[in-house]
Amino acid sequence: PGSSEEEPETKNSDDEEIVVDQVASPMDVGIGWMLLGSVLFVMVLFYLVNWKDDDIRRYSWSIISTTLSIFTAVLIFSGVRELIFTLLEQVCNMDEREIFR
Repeated sequence: PGSSEEEPETKNSDDEEIVVDQVASPMDVGIGWMLLGSVLFVMVLFYLVNWKDDDIRRYSWSIISTTLSIFTAVLIFSGVRELIFTLLEQVCNMDEREIFR
């Protein structure tokens, strides 16, 4: 008893199984807060892109577009870089340290 990674304790009385509450780990709490924050963030985005003022809507979409473009560019760059290093390692039998010499 006491560790949240163990199975919950059960008590048998009259052939009924009662599950004792578990204590949430700090990681569980962090994941919960991240989920709530993500939902709140999406709600704010919907609120901004449906604003009555056209300028607010335009700038909201502009910021969303720019942010997605940056994330996409970083993702593509990382993927292409990893692909090139993998091909160079296989073709030239070089590791990453030798490539940059």
